[in-house]
Amino acid sequence: MNWNVELFNFWHIATLLFALILPIPLHFIMRNKTEKQKWLFMLLFAALNLVIFIYRTVMISGEAWFNIWEELPLHLCNFGLFANVIAVAFKIKALYCFSYCFGSIGAFIAMVIPAYHFLGHPIYQLTVFFFFLQHALLFAFGVLLHSLGFIKFGLKEAVKTTVMLFGFAFIAHGANLLIAALGLGNPNYLFTVDASVNALLNIFYGILPVPFLYLVLVLPIVLLVALGMSIPSLIRKRKKIK
Repeated sequence: MNWNVELFNFWHIATLLFALILPIPLHFIMRNKTEKQKWLFMLLFAALNLVIFIYRTVMISGEAWFNIWEELPLHLCNFGLFANVIAVAFKIKALYCFSYCFGSIGAFIAMVIPAYHFLGHPIYQLTVFFFFLQHALLFAFGVLLHSLGFIKFGLKEAVKTTVMLFGFAFIAHGANLLIAALGLGNPNYLFTVDASVNALLNIFYGILPVPFLYLVLVLPIVLLVALGMSIPSLIRKRKKIK
């Protein structure tokens, strides 16, 4: 049997289905629990994913290619692992919104169009397995934030969260430049320097081949995604009015 993950082969589709299905049973298990029980569940859920990330980082730290300066939590999804724990622990609404909107969608898009180095390898390979598992859990976490009633994500939150994302991109790009200038590594956090490893972003980079600035072309799409993510809350609000 071929265990390799290739774009839209059996294993790739299986990971996508796992991500899509996972929030459903979790929602029905937790929907009638008390607010405190829901809060504790989400905290443990976020902490589990963070522990998996730390374990994976420790396990690969002995590899010849490993560079801690290129493994900082400055990719969107790795940042989300830490942000989710902080968001739930301290009940930070802005981070709730960020995790729901871009944490969940960003994680799923990363699974649909993974970076090239996660393809062509067996699903049981450590980095590949944990990549898909962590992103599936991130997606489920974001969905559950909304379905279990932790947030109301309206139009105002959509705009604010989009601004937060591009603020984070600016910080990530600054870190890329600083680490490279100090000779500590060549990170590519949030793909602001090199978009070639991501098929989707590479399309925009082909139109405007300027590091970081090419993300300006992504802004309208990102904003549309954020506005789309506000639809469930708007529908719920309209039903309550009726």
